[in-house]
Amino acid sequence: MQNKKLSPQARSDRNGKMCERIFVKLLPGLKLTHEEVDGVYQGLPIEIKGCLESIPRSDTGKRRAGQLHFKGWQHDFLLENGGNYAIGVYHGRRFIKHAVIPAVRICPEHFEGEKTFSWPAVLKGVA
Repeated sequence: MQNKKLSPQARSDRNGKMCERIFVKLLPGLKLTHEEVDGVYQGLPIEIKGCLESIPRSDTGKRRAGQLHFKGWQHDFLLENGGNYAIGVYHGRRFIKHAVIPAVRICPEHFEGEKTFSWPAVLKGVA
């Protein structure tokens, strides 16, 4: 079988599905709905986010912490409904860190468009 290079969107989709499969195992009772956000956990909406442990910098090629991308409309939905993010940091196909974090802790206010934070900032709650 020929190894084709995936587009960035296809790679993102594949990795998102991988994170969902892992979180379904880690969080008993997580129900994936794929409506406004990925699912419901403990009666609250939850959005699943994942990123690589490290990625190459575009300017120097040195490695830096992976990035998590947040969409304003999903964040608003989570804020309005007391929802959470399930954050997974992976190396290969395994999580090396994971957490469930209230949306308000990541960013307490509304924002337009998208925001990107490094995973260490999100897990420390300082994003």
